[in-house]
Amino acid sequence: MISGNLIAIAFVLMILPIFLLEWLEKRRFYNLATGVLCVMSLASFYCLYAGVHLLAGWEDPLASADQVALGEASANTRRGGLVVAAVRYWPYVLILLGGYCSYNNAQVLRDKLRRNST
Repeated sequence: MISGNLIAIAFVLMILPIFLLEWLEKRRFYNLATGVLCVMSLASFYCLYAGVHLLAGWEDPLASADQVALGEASANTRRGGLVVAAVRYWPYVLILLGGYCSYNNAQVLRDKLRRNST
């Protein structure tokens, strides 16, 4: 049920539609913006669930890597160290980002629904 492809799709659907949401709000397509927000909420809940599920059996894929090569990869590119850290702690990244986006999307959706009901 938890596959890398689904996690990647959910991760992209959790982050990228923010720009579409701003554009829809600016053009006053409020119903469509609410639908996009619901999709973002589902994707963030899935990322949170996948992170918790991965945490149970996570093995660091970089554990057997040469530390000198990891250090060079981190130093040669600007964001190499961030990428290495994200790969090493991927379940925690999913849990933190999924939890933050879930909470944030739930608050925005609650405010939108409260505004529409009045």
